[in-house]
Amino acid sequence: MAKVYDGTHQTPDYTTSGVRFVSVENINALYESTKFISRENYKRDFKTVPQKDDILMTRIGDIGTPALITKDEPLAYYVSLALLKVKNINSTFLYYYIQTSYFQKELWRRTLHIAFPKKINKNEIGDCQICYTIDLAEQTKISNFLDLIEKRIAIQNKIISKYETLIKGIKTRIFVYHNRHPIQGIEWDVIRLGDCLIEKNERTVANNQHKILSSTVSKIVLQEEHFNRQVASLDNLGYKVLRKNQLVFSPQNIWMGNINVNLDYDIGIVSPSYKIYEIVKINPLYLSYIIKMNFMMHKYKECSEQGASIVRRNLNIDEFFDILIPIPAYHQQEHIVKIISSFITRYNNEKEMLSKLQVQKTFLLQSMFI
Repeated sequence: MAKVYDGTHQTPDYTTSGVRFVSVENINALYESTKFISRENYKRDFKTVPQKDDILMTRIGDIGTPALITKDEPLAYYVSLALLKVKNINSTFLYYYIQTSYFQKELWRRTLHIAFPKKINKNEIGDCQICYTIDLAEQTKISNFLDLIEKRIAIQNKIISKYETLIKGIKTRIFVYHNRHPIQGIEWDVIRLGDCLIEKNERTVANNQHKILSSTVSKIVLQEEHFNRQVASLDNLGYKVLRKNQLVFSPQNIWMGNINVNLDYDIGIVSPSYKIYEIVKINPLYLSYIIKMNFMMHKYKECSEQGASIVRRNLNIDEFFDILIPIPAYHQQEHIVKIISSFITRYNNEKEMLSKLQVQKTFLLQSMFI
């Protein structure tokens, strides 16, 4: 149903313009790649070129993610992608078929899992079996139907992206540019971070006294859900107790952003290596927004000194406490929190909608290609 080709095996000489160059990281947005090669090198290195209605598919690292070529614009592609020249089958139909569990299992069986990164040879891709209707009109109907939900997912992703930009802009406007562009009705002061925190050292007195939590770069999670298993010691007697609205961070990994306010769990336990603080003089939710800002990440790095490991660094706690953060009156903090939280709620609702659409698409892929 398709002839399979792979791209250039060598890193090209990039140029500022010319022919767009794509690889695995561009598979979800081929025409947004900002890498180019010269037209001369394109003609020299690519004897078989991608054309409209061909398919590019990842084959190294990430395996089996397809992209349908929808434009006549020439594309250069790296060896991490396979080019599928389709014949005797609707291209869009094949694009969706590749995403089914049936075809993904075919790819998995032929993948070199012991390779690093894992990969599948182009000849193995060509040997994958497919089962499909030979009626081109039926293929077109199925493709058109799946296009509808694909376009809806694309719209949903754009909505989510706009909310991300909006929320980031609002936070920057409030926490970074408040002095340059004063907000009417809000008077600002600064406070040492250490003046907002009281260290807590509550420990468990029994094994498995509470659920085990993990603080990650993005948020606090239940360990068993995040890792699909309990990775902490089976003996967690003496673990630190983390209560709602307390600040927790890893002194060794705070420079990477591993710092959070516990907003979701009434109580849990964390590794003794974490630091836990009661939050005073400041709204916990307000603080949770500030601690994730880029200017704070820069401060954490300044406070962290290189240790024995490249990843783990030693936190200078005194310098950490001396970080100054902007703070208005408490009732104004609550007003700011209300504004930001309203947009975050909408953002989370849109993400939930995207998740439902993706589940729906998966169901349709499985039911329409039996």
